[in-house]
Amino acid sequence: MDSVLSSYENLRTGRTTGWTSAVGISSIVKAIVNDTKKVLPCSAILSGEYNACNVSIGVPAVIGKDGIEQILQWELVQDERAGMQQAVKAQKDLATKVKKSLNT
Repeated sequence: MDSVLSSYENLRTGRTTGWTSAVGISSIVKAIVNDTKKVLPCSAILSGEYNACNVSIGVPAVIGKDGIEQILQWELVQDERAGMQQAVKAQKDLATKVKKSLNT
């Protein structure tokens, strides 16, 4: 993979989002196909984890043959909890705006 990344970097596009997204997706697919139970960051709809419900946000999760098998709730320090709450609020606010725009 290093040679592929080097080739991509030599293009000097100034952007690596596509590459890093592909690497992340590849890790998730491998974890599902091989049922590795690997802990990976991924977007998941929360059901009480991190004191949030019905919102999709990036969290650490155990990934296996059934997809997300467990959302891990890591202990967060105060500023991390505040950041998580801010992210949840931003996602919910955005979802509300999208729903309103679809109903008009």
